[in-house]
Amino acid sequence: MGKRAKKGPETLWDKVKKFDSDLAVGINGMTEDELKGRLVSIAEGDRKLEDAKEVDVDLISARENLKTCNETYSRPLKENKLRRRLILETLEGRGKL
Repeated sequence: MGKRAKKGPETLWDKVKKFDSDLAVGINGMTEDELKGRLVSIAEGDRKLEDAKEVDVDLISARENLKTCNETYSRPLKENKLRRRLILETLEGRGKL
């Protein structure tokens, strides 16, 4: 079995084609009004998704659970950051930094 030839970096067109091949293939043939219409349609879809996300009970619960679990790590990290800042400011004030 031979090696596959290395391809260059994936283009924006390649990325979009994976999930919306109609748009990727047809974009160059679309008029400005059609392109603007697609932008509006996509923005409306995003708004609907954001609204649904705000009322998704499972997602809200998971976020709260993550926040609680993360507290074990985030609070000590924030405290250590403050300790480092205090030490650095003290050394700087003494002219040792």
